Amino acid sequence: MTDGEETHLPTASVVLGNIAQAYQFKGDFKRAKEYIIKSLEIERGIYEDECHPMITESINNLGSVCFLLGETEEAISLLSKSLSGFVSFFGEAVPHMKVVTGYPNLGSAYDRVGRYDEAVEHLQKAMDMQKQLHGDEPHPDTAAILLKSASVRSNLEQQNKAIGLYQRSLEMFRHIHGEAVPRSETGRAWLRWHRHTDAWETTIEHSHDVISKG
Repeated sequence: MTDGEETHLPTASVVLGNIAQAYQFKGDFKRAKEYIIKSLEIERGIYEDECHPMITESINNLGSVCFLLGETEEAISLLSKSLSGFVSFFGEAVPHMKVVTGYPNLGSAYDRVGRYDEAVEHLQKAMDMQKQLHGDEPHPDTAAILLKSASVRSNLEQQNKAIGLYQRSLEMFRHIHGEAVPRSETGRAWLRWHRHTDAWETTIEHSHDVISKG
């Protein structure tokens, strides 16, 4: 390999990653996976360290696409590996967004396969980091983690904890987005909270709002 060829390889891997992202936005997850694998092959041919940030990023992207494809066990393996790589590179003393988002992503994958205790552990870690970053200020990422955590607690049949988390998530989404247009996250939080509190009439009424307004 010449110096010139080596110089262009990282650019090629980035372009392949961008193509993968475009396919992912279109909802064509199989094609997205193909291009991420191509990008990853190039990066592994350049960098000796498997924990190199570019390799770790591609592994993370591959894990996310596998999750979207329903290939959850493969997603768990990849997301776990990428999270370890991000922690190794960035540390955890000052939360980095790659680490902060890595924990709930892996937690969601654990939740899907019924590994609820591990899901709780990873989501709590994400919550702790969100608190370091944002304190008690409402933030959409914090609200989303609360919503995921509520779902896991419900799966564990810890309904009182689930109700409390759904309520906190709903209040935070309302604070961020208001109620003029019920965003999808706000709608999900509202519906799930009311299902757990048996407020069925309100649930049905708000269901029509969510369907009609998105």
